[in-house]
Amino acid sequence: MDREILQFIDEKLGQGRTCALILIESQDGSAPGAEGAIMALCEDGSSRGTCGGGNLEKMLTQQVMEGMGEARHFPFAFELAKDLGMVCGGSARGYVRYFSQGPELVIFGAGHCSEALVRLLKNQRFAVTVVDEREGYADKEVFRDVRFLNMTPEEAVGQIRFGPSTYLVVATWGHLLDARAYRVCLGREYAFLGGLGSSKKAASVKTALLREGFDEQEILDLHLPVGIDLADGTPEEIAVSILAELLLVKNHRPLQLKKDAAGPWTPPERTRAE
Repeated sequence: MDREILQFIDEKLGQGRTCALILIESQDGSAPGAEGAIMALCEDGSSRGTCGGGNLEKMLTQQVMEGMGEARHFPFAFELAKDLGMVCGGSARGYVRYFSQGPELVIFGAGHCSEALVRLLKNQRFAVTVVDEREGYADKEVFRDVRFLNMTPEEAVGQIRFGPSTYLVVATWGHLLDARAYRVCLGREYAFLGGLGSSKKAASVKTALLREGFDEQEILDLHLPVGIDLADGTPEEIAVSILAELLLVKNHRPLQLKKDAAGPWTPPERTRAE
């Protein structure tokens, strides 16, 4: 059973999903399950194994699923009668460990903005893949530490792990190639799909995709044009604006300044001496 549970986690990670492992480390008195029991839960609601059943398993499942977004490990300890209303009494202690493959960023195009974005991502958690069919780009120094698919979008789509942790940025050398990248990605599972372009280009691409029969809501959800409106037009600042939007989506944050999020500051009252 333990092997089956671990295989379950490995399979779900391969699909880009977050999982958690519940471990019963110790128990006292009359308690369900056994010391060392493990149970795996996936963010899609599927599971393997058991941590004892009853209200103990129900409560742990609820806590684990609520924490899938931030995926922060945590210990737990329950007095079964007092905390969970279980007639068996006793106590159970253990730990929850989350597992995540981490976000993957796929960049279509290996131009100047893509180079700047890859440099910026060097110390980020994203696993980076660059897709470009042109010869010679894969040998550039900037791309040597990332996965480079020297192929067309249509050829590369089979090499991309689509899922809830997949982020896609379209930045090719032409609008027709951009449209091809959108076509192979739309209708699949991802966390983010956007691309470079002026407002006019963005409207043209969206209109063309709608006329081809792609879902209107999915087109409306495109991050196109991509980026926060803060760049001066250079590749380096455009890359910063793209990464800023990626992080807003990944971390489920609103667009606001930190000083505004902190709330208003009220000066302390002046002393009489002043």
